[in-house]
Amino acid sequence: MITVRKPHSQWEYMEACILIERIYREKGFCEYLMSKERPSTLLIAEQDGRVIGSVGIILASEPLPTEHYFGFKVEDELPGHISRHETFEICKLGCVGPMRFLVAQALIVALAGCAKAMGYQQAVACMKPKLLEVLQNRLHIPLHPIDKVVIPEMVEDIYQGYFLRNPKPKPVYLLRNDLAAYLPLLQANIRGQVRVELEEYDQSRPTVFERLPAFV
Repeated sequence: MITVRKPHSQWEYMEACILIERIYREKGFCEYLMSKERPSTLLIAEQDGRVIGSVGIILASEPLPTEHYFGFKVEDELPGHISRHETFEICKLGCVGPMRFLVAQALIVALAGCAKAMGYQQAVACMKPKLLEVLQNRLHIPLHPIDKVVIPEMVEDIYQGYFLRNPKPKPVYLLRNDLAAYLPLLQANIRGQVRVELEEYDQSRPTVFERLPAFV
């Protein structure tokens, strides 16, 4: 059984970071990730003691990477007048192994559960077109485009392979109100194969998404 949850230790956190770095390196996106690019909070997919997938969460209480690289602020660019405090960024989604498509769906289910539990209304993300196509066409996730392009001057040398090589990534946002359009499908797809542990993400623990000092 695959389990999606928060890391239970610094070792698991670092294992997830190393996994994402390896995926990015194999795709030619970058050789390594700077420590500041490691998400302060992660969800991991674990099977038989191994981390096989991960996704990062960054709150908009701090500047978001997508804002930095595309030159905008969520409160100015996104419709709906949703505050920064109700916004987070999805980053560093990656999975390995023969069940990686299933694992990706489970990580998205977990993200949706976290957003609902903590009262977040929207998320932003930066994605390559291939991933966008999979999420939109195969999983029917409504990803709304943000009309911005990468600002080359904002891209560090080590990340030029990701941001400046064609096809270039695009910024998008997702709305909590759209969950009904795709969440039941994902939940059905993973049922009986993945356990998503979200009991620690409840409204009685409002600091669950805060930076984890021991892990950075």
